[in-house]
Amino acid sequence: MGGAGVSNTSAIAFGSGEPPPGTGHVETWNGTVWINVQDMNSGVYGNSGNGTSTAAISSGGLQPPGSAVAQTEEWYGDGKLTETFTTS
Repeated sequence: MGGAGVSNTSAIAFGSGEPPPGTGHVETWNGTVWINVQDMNSGVYGNSGNGTSTAAISSGGLQPPGSAVAQTEEWYGDGKLTETFTTS
């Protein structure tokens, strides 16, 4: 599972930490509750994340049956847009 954030009142988590099936779930943390927002374009698990809750990036990961993917998606933090930069 990838994630990003700079404080205990704002964070983002995306993908899945568990093996298959990988998920494309994206949730944001507002300091009190997790909020489910728009899913990623492709479900992955074991991906990496970097950034903040308003500008984050997910990279790499695995898709069933455990194949590595070179996938990069950007999160703009508006709850509506996840853009895929690369996938293979």
